[in-house]
Amino acid sequence: MPATRGLIFDRYGNPLAINEPVNVLKFDQQAFTNKEKLNETLLQAINILEQNDDTFIDNVPLSQKAPFILTGDTYEVNRFSYNVPYINEEQRQELLTYSGQEWMAYLKKQFEISPQLTDEEARKIIALRVEIFKSSYSQYQLVNLALKVSDKTMSQIEENREKFVGLSIDQIPLRYYPEGEIVGNLLGYTRTITENQLEQLQKQGKNYERNDLIGQMGLEQSMEDKLKGEKGLEKVAVDNFGRRIYTLSREEGQAGRDIYLTLDLALQKATYNSLERRLSEAIIMRLKNPGGSVLPLDAKTLIRSMIESNILDIKALQVAPQETKSHAIVSILEQAYDKIDPLMRQDFSLKKLLLEWFDEGKLTEKEILWILHEQGILKLEPSVLGEFQKNKQGTTEELLIDQLEKGYLKPKYFAIDPCSGAAAVVDVQTGEVLSLVGYPSFDNNQLSTSFNSYYAQLTDGFDKRSLLVNRVTKTAKAPGSTYKMVTAIAGLEEGVITPTEKINDTGTFTQAGAPYPRCWVLSSSGNGHGEVDLNRALEVSCNYYFYEVAYRLAQKMGSNFEGINTLNRYADLFGLSEKTGIELDEVQPNISSPFNLVKQCVRQVLNKLKDLSMSKEQELLTTLKAQLEKGVYLTDSLGETRLEVEEAFQYELKRQLEPLLQKVLEPHYDVFLPQILSQIKQGVAKDFTQVMEQIIVNTMERTTSTSLEQKVKSVFIQSLEIYVDKTLDESLKQAINQIPEDELLDAYEQAFLKVYRMQIRKADQRESAKALLLAKNQLPTKIETYKEQLVAKIRQNIINLIVNELFVGVELNWTDGVTVRTAMGQGYNAFSPLQIVRYIAGIANKKVTYDLRLVQGIRSYEAGRSLYEVTLPHPIRDITVSDYTMNLIHQGMLDVIQGEEGTAREIFKNFPVAIGAKTGTAEDGKHEHAWFAGFAPYEAPQIALVVTLYNTDGLGSTSQLIAKDILENYFKESQDKQATLENIFVD
Repeated sequence: MPATRGLIFDRYGNPLAINEPVNVLKFDQQAFTNKEKLNETLLQAINILEQNDDTFIDNVPLSQKAPFILTGDTYEVNRFSYNVPYINEEQRQELLTYSGQEWMAYLKKQFEISPQLTDEEARKIIALRVEIFKSSYSQYQLVNLALKVSDKTMSQIEENREKFVGLSIDQIPLRYYPEGEIVGNLLGYTRTITENQLEQLQKQGKNYERNDLIGQMGLEQSMEDKLKGEKGLEKVAVDNFGRRIYTLSREEGQAGRDIYLTLDLALQKATYNSLERRLSEAIIMRLKNPGGSVLPLDAKTLIRSMIESNILDIKALQVAPQETKSHAIVSILEQAYDKIDPLMRQDFSLKKLLLEWFDEGKLTEKEILWILHEQGILKLEPSVLGEFQKNKQGTTEELLIDQLEKGYLKPKYFAIDPCSGAAAVVDVQTGEVLSLVGYPSFDNNQLSTSFNSYYAQLTDGFDKRSLLVNRVTKTAKAPGSTYKMVTAIAGLEEGVITPTEKINDTGTFTQAGAPYPRCWVLSSSGNGHGEVDLNRALEVSCNYYFYEVAYRLAQKMGSNFEGINTLNRYADLFGLSEKTGIELDEVQPNISSPFNLVKQCVRQVLNKLKDLSMSKEQELLTTLKAQLEKGVYLTDSLGETRLEVEEAFQYELKRQLEPLLQKVLEPHYDVFLPQILSQIKQGVAKDFTQVMEQIIVNTMERTTSTSLEQKVKSVFIQSLEIYVDKTLDESLKQAINQIPEDELLDAYEQAFLKVYRMQIRKADQRESAKALLLAKNQLPTKIETYKEQLVAKIRQNIINLIVNELFVGVELNWTDGVTVRTAMGQGYNAFSPLQIVRYIAGIANKKVTYDLRLVQGIRSYEAGRSLYEVTLPHPIRDITVSDYTMNLIHQGMLDVIQGEEGTAREIFKNFPVAIGAKTGTAEDGKHEHAWFAGFAPYEAPQIALVVTLYNTDGLGSTSQLIAKDILENYFKESQDKQATLENIFVD
């Protein structure tokens, strides 16, 4: 007996996740043995449901009417195939080649549906028969056939029990999220436990069974143990056929605990609505095509994205009423689709055909908008539709702008930049999260009640919105100039700058080498900022100033690495080296440092090696063979210093030996190359963590003057060598022994003599020339030693080549340029908005970095009593920075808002509350991401907030507008709450 799941509330008791009692039509599998009678009963029930405007569960990826076509993509059809009768895997694979018509015929036969029924009646029965079949392994289980059944349907079913044998109406608590997408990716959702989850949880000794509901993603997942409760137990007597007779005993379960969040629902809504509204304005700006840095956007691109994102509902299109424009269009579309070769249709959906027609102009912008209007997405005036009827050609930018301005069209409907962002607000004194929005979000009600169809849409390969990613916790990007406070604090505390010292920003910083980093102002003005002190550097966000601070840190500490490590120690004070501690899954932050770069690249390369597919492995072997055919003898010294004479000898020896070695080794490449690669691959898979840690530690301990990349590769090679067994050496030795000894001796002799002649002409090289002559004369006695050296060199060369190929495409470079770029928030820095807002909270309170909390308290019910457990603030470290330094940082952030040159002065002009802030623009390939980070009120900070927008590309000020909206709402809500409290006390 399932327990009632605990509820979730905001900090003021507003419900966020509840259990809504709903009527459910259920089927008892033990009631029927006659399939024909079962089908008849199901059809009668379907008719009643439809008469009362109720719906039944239908997860069959087939159109509703003939001619039947597949409505799901390859992934959805493959998943569906496991839920129907089939004999073996061979037959299931055959089913995947079926057309929609063939699927329909197969299912009618399997479920023994009478040929007297119409195709549409048969299709409806199949939907319910599939649901029943999915649960056929457990005959005790009642099967859900319809959710949210009306009281009218319930009465008709209950009043005719003798007619509807096996069917019953039960009332169950259905998980419901009153605020939907506003807290969607924060709360997550519930759904039936998967086989993999069940296996893992049972291994942990937890009491879960098939068909149990379990939290998926968000707080529903992270707080599962608190929310799920304890099951009850019912013992029943059954007859010889396993059918229930009566109940023997019953023990009630214990309800799950209720969770109260730190979240302020009013602020959460305001944050979400502001993100949505301001992103709409940004897209409108692109549609208006003002020029300048704003990229233009055409209507066709926007409309196509809505089709890709399933805003145009293909399944709804297929059942559109006959008198609609949608029906006329889909009828022609389906006829064309039905003529496509069945083999091609396996990877070609109706949606893909619709997109092709739209691209080719067979379907116009206006026709798609008409469909969207009929599906309730747009609200078009009859006059507009009349114009469409007269002329279906032409562009529709003005119409789309109108629909965006009226709020019918929303940024979440398409994957057009900028359509996504994140915002977070936290209490700076406790780490409590007041608002947390990643936009756009999924609809958790749909995932809870219609998982199969909704999830299939989100993951169909066309939808690029990434709704399942919570951007505020899971998307890590460079923080841009919001990071500059860390650099300023490090510079002041380490004494490499003073607050009054002025640094001359010429626009281009040349001390760190090419390519020269530039100040952002250079591209717009042609000059730098000129003389800049600390306060002005923060106010105008001068890149050059912070390049100089980082460069000085490196100079003071004696090395590039020590300089960046010093900078990162200050970042660590504000929690930027670790996760925030919030009760949600979050991305690991990445502080830009040589250690983290090595760690990231080594893990990437080892994973690449461990997970090599057969095709990729074959590609690698082909490349290795081609490389060896170019040269099998190793002359590379792996970056180590070598005498000039030794360098010359090795190159001359290679020239002499290469033809001999190729002749005897080439026939064996196809044998030993796969063996070596397999040995290395298996060894890494077995000792993955150990190998990774060993390579990282040994690399960072190396003090050689070679580049970071050379160090890593050298250590990598040494770590992989141990997995290549001695059989390779034996194979190589056997091959080398095939070279006639006199030819081998002659090759060495020619190399010695050639270099000897070069050296003997140089007065200062006579001693080395004599050594070469001596070595040449000793050749016959050392030929075996040289053979062993050859084996070692060839072996080394093969492993070197493998490592070099694995590192192709891996960026592993640390220079002075990376160091100075790190100081202004670029380099390899990557943080989530949530991690940045914790850092800003530390800046605001000046004293302590807290873990962030979303759970305020947990309420449980035991023995008739209500118990409430409060979660407390969790400080993780003191911020050991002087008050003098922190006050200077605050002043600089205040001037970002109030200074004459402040980067946010225009947006926040005349704002009634003083705030400290920092704007930022982070480069990411060809795109820019906009940041705003701040705290308020300035004199006595209460909250820190961060807003991040992705791919703003010339529309970065939108993030400031959102921040302003949030702050206005916060202070208005605070005043309203205070006024309410005062009225209560007066009364």
